[in-house]
Amino acid sequence: MTNLRTALAATAASVAAFGAAHAATIMDSFTVGVQTTNFNVVDELAQFDPSLGTLTKIEFMLEGDVEGEAKVESLDSSASVVTANLQATISLSNSIDPMSPVELVVVIPAVNANFNATAFDGTIDFDGTSGATFDGLAGSDTQSVMITDAAEFAPYIGLGTFAVSIDATGQSSASGAGNLITQFATRAGATGKVIYHYTPDGQVPVPGAIILMGSALAGLGAARRRQR
Repeated sequence: MTNLRTALAATAASVAAFGAAHAATIMDSFTVGVQTTNFNVVDELAQFDPSLGTLTKIEFMLEGDVEGEAKVESLDSSASVVTANLQATISLSNSIDPMSPVELVVVIPAVNANFNATAFDGTIDFDGTSGATFDGLAGSDTQSVMITDAAEFAPYIGLGTFAVSIDATGQSSASGAGNLITQFATRAGATGKVIYHYTPDGQVPVPGAIILMGSALAGLGAARRRQR
């Protein structure tokens, strides 16, 4: 009985080790520095080296930032609450075919600023009681997408690189007054990443480990019956 329990514990430990060790990741990235929208930047990311093991899924991640200034002036004849929204839409696309880029992931970093405006004070200066200037606005957003269909892996496997692009469009706006003058300086930057999830060569994937444990348990059960 003791030998059986010892063997069972050893089997379970081995399977746990297989499960813990089966997954690995490797990443590549590129960064676009903060600059005035609208822009398009094309770069390259490394393909997955198939000699590392078996690719199981591909994760694309995009981290985007927006920063800048907003100026508002209400021309209304009554008081209002004016909201300035500094915003950009940033996308990471697969540009393997430059004529037909495939959008992979999108982020929309944004930040709001509010101002209690009085009736128009007679001067368009983005100051006084009916106007305001907001400096140093900043916001961020991060999103990711996972590709799990092996049929879509081919462009990302090899010893080279594949083309990607980051596009940023300024979408800043203001609201709250029926008659409103605005000025925006919208800048954006981003980091695009590809994260490869794979099973290293020579390691047993989880399904295989489960089969291994099932076989071991069956063998232990047979041995225990023989002892009885």
